[in-house]
Amino acid sequence: MYRTTNSVLARKKPKYSLIIKILKTMKSKFLKLGVNDIVKAIILTFITAFLTGVYQLLQTGTLLTWESLKPVLMTSIAAVIGYLLKNVFTNSNDKFLQREPGAIPPPPSV
Repeated sequence: MYRTTNSVLARKKPKYSLIIKILKTMKSKFLKLGVNDIVKAIILTFITAFLTGVYQLLQTGTLLTWESLKPVLMTSIAAVIGYLLKNVFTNSNDKFLQREPGAIPPPPSV
């Protein structure tokens, strides 16, 4: 954790993992998706929904068969789609259904 530099102990900065970097650098434009959005959607929604569903199946004593896992997978996919739709309609300042700052306003109606 510590390294010696010119006989002075200096603390080594921790390296961030790839996932943390992806989660911190998301600033997609309004009506656009980036690769980071898709990765974050999979990390946050699919894995969370899937693990929650499997946990509930195990708590009720249900065997993990295709028939019991199919609703869990469908729910996980729906969670990813919902999260991606939210990201599509959010601008880079996290404002929902608003244009990018500095965008040209629409012409006035006559």
